[in-house]
Amino acid sequence: MRRMAYFILMVSFLLINVVAVAFGKESSSVHNDHIPSSQELPISQNQAFEESKPTVGWTSWGSDFLEMVEDGDYVWITGSYGARRVAKDGLEMDIFNYSTGFPFGNVYSIVVDNDGNRWFSTDVGLSRLDSADNWLHLCLDPNGAPFHQLAVNADGTVWVKGLGNGAVYRSGVDGSWKMYANEVEAIEADFDDAVSTVRTSTLWLAAGNEVWLDSGFNLDVYDGVEWHDRRPFTLNGPIFDVRVHPDGTVWAAQLRQSFITSVLFHWQDDTWYEYGHSAIDARALALDISPNGDVWVGHVGRDIPHSEGYNLSRYDPTLNELIDVTGINYLTSYILATQQDVWTLTPMSVRIPSRDAEINATPTNSDVDAVFTDHQGRVWVHDVFVDRDTGETIVGTLEAINDQGTLSNEDDLWSFSTSIEMLKDVEVVLDNSIWATGYYLDYWGNIERIPPKRFIDGEWVAYYAPGGWSEAIVEAIFAESERRTWFYYRVGNWIEGYSQYVYSLDDGGTPLNFDDDVWTQVALPDTVYIRYIAVDSLGRIWFASGDGIYRYDNGDWQQLSYLNYSDITVAPDGTIYAKHEDKVVTFAIDGTRTDYQIDELIRSQPDLIRTIRRQSALWTIAPDESIWWWSGDVLRRLAPDGVETELPLSMMPFTDVDKSNIAVDEYNHVWFATEDDLWRWAPFPDFALTERLWFADPEVERRVQIEILNTEGFEGPVTLSLVDLPDGVTVQLDEYSVPAGGKVWGTISAESTIPPGIYHATLIGESATSTRIAPITIVVGHISDFYMPHIRQ
Repeated sequence: MRRMAYFILMVSFLLINVVAVAFGKESSSVHNDHIPSSQELPISQNQAFEESKPTVGWTSWGSDFLEMVEDGDYVWITGSYGARRVAKDGLEMDIFNYSTGFPFGNVYSIVVDNDGNRWFSTDVGLSRLDSADNWLHLCLDPNGAPFHQLAVNADGTVWVKGLGNGAVYRSGVDGSWKMYANEVEAIEADFDDAVSTVRTSTLWLAAGNEVWLDSGFNLDVYDGVEWHDRRPFTLNGPIFDVRVHPDGTVWAAQLRQSFITSVLFHWQDDTWYEYGHSAIDARALALDISPNGDVWVGHVGRDIPHSEGYNLSRYDPTLNELIDVTGINYLTSYILATQQDVWTLTPMSVRIPSRDAEINATPTNSDVDAVFTDHQGRVWVHDVFVDRDTGETIVGTLEAINDQGTLSNEDDLWSFSTSIEMLKDVEVVLDNSIWATGYYLDYWGNIERIPPKRFIDGEWVAYYAPGGWSEAIVEAIFAESERRTWFYYRVGNWIEGYSQYVYSLDDGGTPLNFDDDVWTQVALPDTVYIRYIAVDSLGRIWFASGDGIYRYDNGDWQQLSYLNYSDITVAPDGTIYAKHEDKVVTFAIDGTRTDYQIDELIRSQPDLIRTIRRQSALWTIAPDESIWWWSGDVLRRLAPDGVETELPLSMMPFTDVDKSNIAVDEYNHVWFATEDDLWRWAPFPDFALTERLWFADPEVERRVQIEILNTEGFEGPVTLSLVDLPDGVTVQLDEYSVPAGGKVWGTISAESTIPPGIYHATLIGESATSTRIAPITIVVGHISDFYMPHIRQ
């Protein structure tokens, strides 16, 4: 779970203490292994939220927009990594999360009470923004459990459900709290308050003199005396939404058990009425009712790969059927029907169809599985939307983000999107164009092939080899030059087997003129499944796969290694690099093979590696010529001046990351695709150590100096240590904990028995967030022996 930075925690700690005084409560512990039916709960409001990992400098684009609620001149949106407030008139967006100074990351639900207070259930507790825009943050659970669904009634009573223990917490107007084991016990104990719930509630629904409880596959109703089972049909699938009509009746939408179709129901006069949605071969995803009584449904059909099955529909009572809104070909995951407009959410953007307006400050789809940069510094993201009920990937998008170089993500622009459901490979060309290849899955899970696409001059263009690509699964792309590109593809299926080929395309230097294109085909054996392709400076084709490295040279097919490889790339001088776990196998142009640990390779060949400007899982070359790579669970950076720094995964605000994706943009910010989310790290504030040259004279002690360089206001302190000193050489620093920007003096001495010569040691600096390393060169001997007789002391 994501947490805020330590300094924000301290601010929150002070704020929460203020809250404790305001509510007049004392702290106490609550054991959640057994929760009684009703328990008076003196809430702990002076607990500091636990900090597990730093978040300073980290920005995330949330994985889901969840719901919306109307609030006067604004619309609030909940989701991963905060709440967003959108002004209805100008559509400006404000973001509230830990990166903007708040104690929460995820916000699951928002309700607005009759006094204009906004209540937020979050991953660290319950927050309230009152009508005067003053914040209060409450930690209801001493174990720090997140809170999920919310309800509020007319007099300001608030209920919130714990996401971990399922308990329901209820506030009283006097500041007291009670805790119940679940919603059922809370409704039964406080029915008069629960039935007066106002506004939108995600915890339960008050309709007339009843409280409706939607628990997924069940729809239970309590009338103050007993519970009633109101499932429309006992054998159908889950109920995804329930809404109250202005006339007091209840509407619900339910997925069929097959998850293919859905049904719209209307409860009136103790009877369920089924409406026209059942005739539509679609799955409903959203439901809402406007203040004037219009019923809106968002649903998706079978032909989803072509984006023709996305619909927003309004129920027409005259025709007794749903009427599609024309021009809606995007996924509608949530609907907010206000008096003036119908607002819709895709998983990651806000759309207002009546205004033809869109707010897209995040990736188009909820789950990010790839991120890379082009040679213009743009960041490209591949994101998909996965159906939470079926696990099916419904749609995928490859798109660019124009990051503005600020810590905020409010000013970012998204553009140049193209539809690719399953991304297989990307290749960034030196002329600033991009190749991408992938495929779709049809409704039955069969692969639907698509041609490779090239982004050039601001447009995506599809390329078709002679005979078409209808049967080809394009697995890999390699751009040998701006005009010559290689494609590896397979034809066939898993039952009848596959044939595999390589095509090369020479576009004649005119990528948008297909008339002068020259396609050349290379037939390959069917016995090996290839995954990665490269072409060296002699025109030889290299392949890497799960069972080895292969070279194809004018009909000569050779297997040169038998390891499992996850990438292959080539340097301008023809050297081949293939990645195997944390090892790299290299083949020089003369065929010489050398095996390296990846750290050893990068430290020994930094200048050659910096000439490789290809997208690679081995490393990334930043605009400032730094080399970034993963070494186990440590992200390392080798700067052009030789200074090496590291960032352990344990110091990142997530636990899982795609280590084949390291993207560094034009601002030298680092991007990650991790846990289905998009993260950016702006590596500041920071410090650095510089390489030093020290002389050690066996006859005298000498003074040496270390300088701590700081950037972007880094304050330190930095703890210093020296390792790998040669035997007989000692260094005693005057101090070992130093603020950034300072200088440290020390004394170096050498024993008379150490042979004269040049030795090496390592200087290590450690702060609370990172470790920096610098090489130290030590020259041992009499100064006169090194041609400096006049400065000998």
